[in-house]
Amino acid sequence: TKRREQQITFMNLWVHQMKTPLSVLEMMAQNHQLSPTAVLTETQRLKNGLNIALNEARLSTGFQADFLLKQLSLKEVVTSAINTQKSTCIQRNIYPVLTISDDLIVISDEKWLAFMIEQVLTNSLKYSHSGEKIEITSSETNETIALSITDYGVGIPPSDLPRIKRAFFTGENGRKFGEANGMG
Repeated sequence: TKRREQQITFMNLWVHQMKTPLSVLEMMAQNHQLSPTAVLTETQRLKNGLNIALNEARLSTGFQADFLLKQLSLKEVVTSAINTQKSTCIQRNIYPVLTISDDLIVISDEKWLAFMIEQVLTNSLKYSHSGEKIEITSSETNETIALSITDYGVGIPPSDLPRIKRAFFTGENGRKFGEANGMG
C-alpha cells in the first residue's frame, strides 16, 4: 500500500539522517575536538530526529489515541518549544522575539502543538543567517487565534510552494544547504 511505501521511505531517510550527527560526533572524538557546543548541537539533531520518528509512529498507529484537547497558555507552549531549540539558537546567534499575551488561551493538544511549533522553528533556524531574528507573534479575531512565526532567512522559492506539503519533498534550498530531508 501507499502508506507502507511511505513508512519504508521515511525509515530509510530517517536512518540516513541519524547517521550524520553520529558520524560527526565520532569524528570529533577521534580528533579530540569534542567541544560542549558541538556535542550539544549534534545531540539536538539526534533528539529532533528521534521526535520525528516517534511522532510518525504515533500517527501511523492512530493519531486519535494520542490526542488530548485541553486549555493551554499559548505563550507557555511556544516558550517550551523555543527552549528545546535553545542550544541551536545560541550557536547560530538567533534569538526568537516573542510577543504573545500572557493570558492567551488556546484549546489544543499540548504535545502536538509544541511539535508543530518546533518543526517550524527548526526550519527557521536552519535557513536563517547568524544574527537574524525570528519573530513569534499572536493575533486574535472573534474566536480565532493565529500564531505567526516570521524569519528573515532564505525563504522558499515560488516554484517549490505547491509541493512543500508532500511527504519527503526536498526543495531547492534544502538541496543547496544540505539540511533538508523532507521528514518535517
